[in-house]
Amino acid sequence: MTRVLFLSNIPTPYQLDFFGALAKSADVLAVFLWGRESNRDWRLAEKPWLRVLGSNQGINRWDELCALLEKFKPEHVLVGGYRLPLSFRLRWYCLRHGVSFHYWLEKPLPVNGMRAVIRRVVWALTLPFAKQVFCIGKEAMSAYGPFSRSTLNLPYSINESRYTQRIGLPSKPIKCLYIGQYIVRKGVPEMLEAFADIAPDQATLSLVGSGELKSLVSDYAKQYSHISENGFVEPDELPKLISQHDLLLVPSRHDGWAVVVAEAMVSGLPVVSTRYTGAFMEMGQWEGRAKTGALCTVDANSIRSAVVEYANNPRRIVVEGIEGRNVLLASLAESKNAAQVLLNALK
Repeated sequence: MTRVLFLSNIPTPYQLDFFGALAKSADVLAVFLWGRESNRDWRLAEKPWLRVLGSNQGINRWDELCALLEKFKPEHVLVGGYRLPLSFRLRWYCLRHGVSFHYWLEKPLPVNGMRAVIRRVVWALTLPFAKQVFCIGKEAMSAYGPFSRSTLNLPYSINESRYTQRIGLPSKPIKCLYIGQYIVRKGVPEMLEAFADIAPDQATLSLVGSGELKSLVSDYAKQYSHISENGFVEPDELPKLISQHDLLLVPSRHDGWAVVVAEAMVSGLPVVSTRYTGAFMEMGQWEGRAKTGALCTVDANSIRSAVVEYANNPRRIVVEGIEGRNVLLASLAESKNAAQVLLNALK
């Protein structure tokens, strides 16, 4: 069987879905530098193919990684970041030992001026050394393509069997959901402002997550009865929670992919999002007959208008939810599909 080692910063629920699917057809070792980071508080199940560096006292992370490499003897290595610690040394290790080296990258954050120039120089000095750059979405392919020997679209993916589909015509008020970090980049202030102007008998908003704007979220929840703050929810509890809502909101200023879009679609929820969310731009459809959601801007009036349209026409939620689920199941955002594409590419 093909032996694949993956190196990234922290383990995430969707990565466990993907590597669990991949492990059915390949030998997999997923190695992470840290167990968790700020605003990502989940507790994940232990897996035989998962390792977090730093657990061995007195051994530095590079020596620990080298020991894993010598024992596992990978044929292919995927690194989730061109600036990731240890990635440069790992690249040279692969070169010396005849191991195929690949990157797996999200679309970059927007930058201007000298920062953009410096970043392009870094890409030119790093990406060509990878046999392939697997890109999380088509926008990432456009960004990294000019600097890479080969690119392939391989978005983050989920195991559809873990999710429950919402059923039936929603009753009023329709139940809207936000899952993510409470930060400005995610459009949280504008979303809260939008719901302050929505009647409680039209729509409710439940927020799940944590972050620097938690006090702002709590203030709105205290002031408005149709806004509730639920804090952090463990990944295993999210599928049931999502299926109990009618509409997902992702009003981001920038999102490299946003796995929550796929989670909502597979659960039969339409998505209201901006054009700056990778998963929505790639899988969402907001025009024509086969819609799966609505496009908004990072603006309170735009978000409010999109939500009110669904509240006034709840049948849209049923029709677009079914269409979105079908799109997701046929896409690379489903872990079995993504795992097969990776295996074919490595072969």
